[in-house]
Amino acid sequence: MRHLYLPALGFALAASLSFSSCSNASADSDESAEAEDSSPSSGYADGTYCAEVTYYYSPTGTNSTYTLLVDVEDNHLVKIHWPNGGWLDETHYNGPDIEDGDASFTSDVGADYTVRIQGEEGSCSTDSDATGEADVVQEHEDQLQANATEEARVQQEDEDHRRQVRQEEEEEEQRQAQQREEEQRRRDEAVTETEE
Repeated sequence: MRHLYLPALGFALAASLSFSSCSNASADSDESAEAEDSSPSSGYADGTYCAEVTYYYSPTGTNSTYTLLVDVEDNHLVKIHWPNGGWLDETHYNGPDIEDGDASFTSDVGADYTVRIQGEEGSCSTDSDATGEADVVQEHEDQLQANATEEARVQQEDEDHRRQVRQEEEEEEQRQAQQREEEQRRRDEAVTETEE
């Protein structure tokens, strides 16, 4: 009897392991099916990703490329995070489709962007020295103001120079008029003396 018990135990154990392994396979299959159901059929799941972000701002000629974090919702790019704590979101552009990992758009200030997802958040090192759009635009406005100030200064210098030249010309005309009057007075005196 002893010998029958061990093979029976072996059979029961093998059947149990087989059933357990089928149950686990079935559970694993259920979990992967659930995971597939919770992720979009294509594109990117909602979340934060590492991305290569290139922008071009034509008024200044600024063309920069950085590795930054971006947020994706419903396969649309909804936010770019700048390292200074600021961000560029859909209030400044129409959220482009990024289902294939690439998106391009123009912001409300006219900067052209190209975004290419590189991987999951934490899979890359982001650039800490990235200059955000607001900084570039502010720099441009500051430069415009400086140019306007310089232009006003140059105009003022030109006007002051023209005024000085006019004044010198008027003074020269007055001096020549006085000299002519003096010469005329001397001639008149000489004529008067010769007549006497």
